[in-house]
Amino acid sequence: MGNLKCSEKESLEFDEAEHIYKWNGCRVRSVTQIIKDAGLIDDTWFTEFARERGKAVHKAIFLDIMGDLHFASLHPVVKPYIEGWIEFKAFSRIKTIPEYCEHRGYNPIHEYAGTMDVFCILNGRHSIIENKTGDEKYSHLQTAAYANIPEIAAFAPERFLLRLKPKGMPALKAFTDPNDFDQFIFYLNKTKEEIWNLKQSTLNTSDAEDL
Repeated sequence: MGNLKCSEKESLEFDEAEHIYKWNGCRVRSVTQIIKDAGLIDDTWFTEFARERGKAVHKAIFLDIMGDLHFASLHPVVKPYIEGWIEFKAFSRIKTIPEYCEHRGYNPIHEYAGTMDVFCILNGRHSIIENKTGDEKYSHLQTAAYANIPEIAAFAPERFLLRLKPKGMPALKAFTDPNDFDQFIFYLNKTKEEIWNLKQSTLNTSDAEDL
């Protein structure tokens, strides 16, 4: 990574297939990768079906926000989740802000990137909503990281989890702990040090083998 020549022009790129972010041509860690490196995401029991379902639901919600959703064409597995999303929109009267939905951003101080699900006005306040169809235990850290991406931090947003269900109204949960971002940065620095130590250990082993 130290041999990469970064572009002088500031830009954030995302390789969706590899789930890799690059800032000015240099790879940076993602919010979910940091949380996973910290051991907070156990994907041992994740199934390909659950992954694809989650991706399809996220895409359908974004299409709905952009006004491009063809409801009749939704897969039967996805449709109930979107029905719940539409019911939640009507009940909560949120006003989505399309230009910041599925927004990719970068924090230049702590050098991480991520993609926020929904940015909206909820109860009169700018808000981040993280949509989940599966594991949600780390959503407070995700939303705290997104809330501190500069262009989003300017709004001082509130943070929420929307737990989408295959039947019925989704459950909305607010995150109000001001220490969530400090906790995320703790894991970011801890895993960065562990990765560095692992690289150094690998280099030292390689050097010893060459002797």
